[in-house]
Amino acid sequence: MAGKKRKIHDYEVIHAIRFGGSELILAEDYKAEARYMVCDCSWNNPLGAEMYDNAMGSADFVEIMKLFAARLAERVVALETERETRGIPLQPLTGKDCVSIRDVDIEGRVVVLEPEGLAPEYRSIDYQLALCTGGFGANPESNGRTVFCTNLISGEHEIWKRLDIAGMMPEERLPEWAQAHLAALRAPDGKTAEPVAAEPLGKEQFWQMIDAARETAGGWQNMREPLPEALTRLEGPDIIRF
Repeated sequence: MAGKKRKIHDYEVIHAIRFGGSELILAEDYKAEARYMVCDCSWNNPLGAEMYDNAMGSADFVEIMKLFAARLAERVVALETERETRGIPLQPLTGKDCVSIRDVDIEGRVVVLEPEGLAPEYRSIDYQLALCTGGFGANPESNGRTVFCTNLISGEHEIWKRLDIAGMMPEERLPEWAQAHLAALRAPDGKTAEPVAAEPLGKEQFWQMIDAARETAGGWQNMREPLPEALTRLEGPDIIRF
């Protein structure tokens, strides 16, 4: 039986490429005046929910394909520029380069992400280092698996599973650029600074949380872990609103 078609409202996705930290999408709605649409999809939010923006439509497939190709080319050039500017070695770290996290609570520790869990363009040391900020999976005795991290190079908040972590990196072994980024992430008391809250939780975000938890759990029956873990990333007033 054929798989379920991915849709964005009434548009059916016909091309999708993940590159440069988000996904570039080309979709079609044969009933719409602007039959073809290009947009970006990202998950850079505490809920890990799909967020769509930068949408543009056209009735001309060639025009929209030209835009799709141009956006992809822009991402490639931007990533090349980042690499040249940083001058950081591109080889990835493995479990042999770090300390085991077996039986270790990793909250507040710098962890090394498994290269296989990253997008191909990000499988290098600069994107593998992250500060663990919590999550049930940070504690080895917990039944939970989810781990919240802040990436050292980008400062972005990310959600991983404990199995996605190759090990820990002692802070004295961090390269200078990583030590500088780590110091900037931490508050004066040595704890990780909390991200500034965005708009208060509304109805749309509420259902995005529900949908994201359902997708993570694989159905409505197994949401006991992912939904509470998503709530831990919210501010107190937003938890009450939820």
